Amino acid sequence: MIYKLYAMRDEKSTFMQIMMEYSDGTAMRNFQQAVTKPNTVYSDFANDFALYCLGVYDTETGIISPENPPVLLCRASDFKEV
Repeated sequence: MIYKLYAMRDEKSTFMQIMMEYSDGTAMRNFQQAVTKPNTVYSDFANDFALYCLGVYDTETGIISPENPPVLLCRASDFKEV
């Protein structure tokens, strides 16, 4: 099976823990849920966080194929209510 690899980037720090998802859509939905939850570092500092696709992982071969450079999918601020 092919999974895509994602990570949040904290602009004040670095890339965070890698997550595996089936698609960009599921990764973005989970990111949106995390950044819209009230009173969290992600919602309080939405301008600091973004979601990137890092590459793909093939569970049959064990091969990881990176995106070089990582691909920006969305920013936490994209989901903030105006």
